[in-house]
Amino acid sequence: MLTSFIRTCLLLALLPSLAVAADPPAARREQDEAAIRQAGKDYLAALQRGNGKEIAEIWTADGTYTDETGHAVKVREQLSKSGDSKTAARARAGVSNVSIRFVTADVAVEEGEAEIHNPDGPDAIHGRFTAMWVRQEGRWRLDSLRESRTQQMADPQQLASLDLLVGQWAGELEKSTVRVTAKWNASKSFLQRDLTISSGEQMKFSGTQLIGWDPVSHRVKSWVFNSDGSRGEAFWSLEGTLWLVNSSIVSPEGKTAASLQTYKLRDRDTILWRSMRNATDKNAPADFEVTFHRVKPVK
Repeated sequence: MLTSFIRTCLLLALLPSLAVAADPPAARREQDEAAIRQAGKDYLAALQRGNGKEIAEIWTADGTYTDETGHAVKVREQLSKSGDSKTAARARAGVSNVSIRFVTADVAVEEGEAEIHNPDGPDAIHGRFTAMWVRQEGRWRLDSLRESRTQQMADPQQLASLDLLVGQWAGELEKSTVRVTAKWNASKSFLQRDLTISSGEQMKFSGTQLIGWDPVSHRVKSWVFNSDGSRGEAFWSLEGTLWLVNSSIVSPEGKTAASLQTYKLRDRDTILWRSMRNATDKNAPADFEVTFHRVKPVK
């Protein structure tokens, strides 16, 4: 289910099909470039098989993926936390204007443009990437991968996919009851979600979230306001039937934290909500998971 980084990693995996210029001495440099191309092919094969273990092996121990919002994760650590040996097969991608330059004999930087076609999404995603390959024990591995969007192709119509969240839901978290009520506004331009956490009859926490189309970023975005005075924003992206949410929050004291959240529709009346902390953010909240069951629909 790993997400977010896998979408961009796929485009990198296709890079081996492109020719790159070799610098003298040609023989050694060509061997190094061929090895990087093969590493990319191996990565693509692992992604297509959805094999999390093989994917992790392509990365260094501290290899970091950074998405277009600046959210960073240590890939091996994130894969380990997911607890899944398999990940979903990704969409096909195409790359262009690719270049590889060697910083040292054992470090190479790869840059280019990419277009990703998600079979479960309405449009292609266009962007740029920068990847750093390092040679470790004779093998080329990814040490960092950074993504930036050059053109957002999302469409406000994808808001309709948020219908799966509409209704009244209840779940349990650390012996507390979590309730969420979600309904559209009159024009269906925003989905409002009201969350409460209670223990018995005592209310412990509440918050209101608005999810809608942001014309500035050309993405689905949410804004949340909580009873403890904290507030936050998040960008949403749909990967098949899984919503990925890159969120940031500001505490009443002004401290910021980031997390990656997912919403997975298990069936019509069951949603799995997961929140995973940013490994590089010491202020990020602890990981948690809530299984919501539909109480009743809201018109």
